[in-house]
Amino acid sequence: RKRKAEKRGRAENAREILDAIAAMPQTMKQLAWVQIATWMGLFCMWLYFPVAVAHNVFGADDPHTAIYTEGVAWGSYCFAMYSAVCFAWSFALAPLANALGRKATHSLCLLCGAAGLMSVAVIHNKWLLLFSMVGVGIAWASTLAMPYVILAGSLPAEKTGIYMGIFNFFIVPPEIVASLGFGWVMAHLLGNNRLLAVEAGGVFFVVAAALMQRVRDVGVERLAGGAGGVKSRAGGRVLSEVDGIIRTKMAKSIPNNNTEELQQREIEGFFEALRLSTAGDRQRFLQFERFSEDADSAQDRGMETLRVVFGDGTIPMPTPK
Repeated sequence: RKRKAEKRGRAENAREILDAIAAMPQTMKQLAWVQIATWMGLFCMWLYFPVAVAHNVFGADDPHTAIYTEGVAWGSYCFAMYSAVCFAWSFALAPLANALGRKATHSLCLLCGAAGLMSVAVIHNKWLLLFSMVGVGIAWASTLAMPYVILAGSLPAEKTGIYMGIFNFFIVPPEIVASLGFGWVMAHLLGNNRLLAVEAGGVFFVVAAALMQRVRDVGVERLAGGAGGVKSRAGGRVLSEVDGIIRTKMAKSIPNNNTEELQQREIEGFFEALRLSTAGDRQRFLQFERFSEDADSAQDRGMETLRVVFGDGTIPMPTPK
């Protein structure tokens, strides 16, 4: 009986995953192609960049020579460089997204990565390779953040976990293609030229940047539309960060003894207050903030949640007078 229950549970889980895949939101389908192209580019770099450095920058033809080993080691140092840039650039992503929008930010970062990989073809000084890795680090930082932020705004709150897990599936096809197909491509199309494989990685980044512009950012559309298209005075920024993540946290923070209708009113009150704050209309914000004790308490909890999640202060808040 226990085994039957376990089998039934696994079957239900599998059915839930398949149903979720069949009902994937449009934004997720669009982002999937961005991810596939991006990770194809990354695998091209990870597999062939160190050997390309040894051959094309250090001039080593024999893999048994000391200079070849030195070239491969320098390729590894370059990877450390892009990891450091990734860490530093992650702090710039939020302000940049506020200024340019999330789609444009991710496309720009991917193009920086493409420029970094393609520049390897004209570099013959090992130190200049570190500058190439700056672009790759910028692309890597955005790849780890922007697609997931955009995806979160398009997902139903109750399905966020399962869809985030499914979204990570799209890393697997590029890995399979790289493992099983790159050998044939190198032998029959690229003449075993590792540098061309790295250049192909840059091309994949360009394709991903172009595909990114086709993605529908539902979170931004919903919030901008709900505010009547209102933008803040600070550089015309739209309140794009407040999406399904905050909505879910707000729902959990409201006392269980409240009715469903009151919960919805409190959540909507909080979001309306945030929209008014981005318009710079402080007087309307203060009036709305006091429309009821329930909404006021919900806004207080929501504001605190917002500060925890977005503690960098990128979202403009009103200053009561």
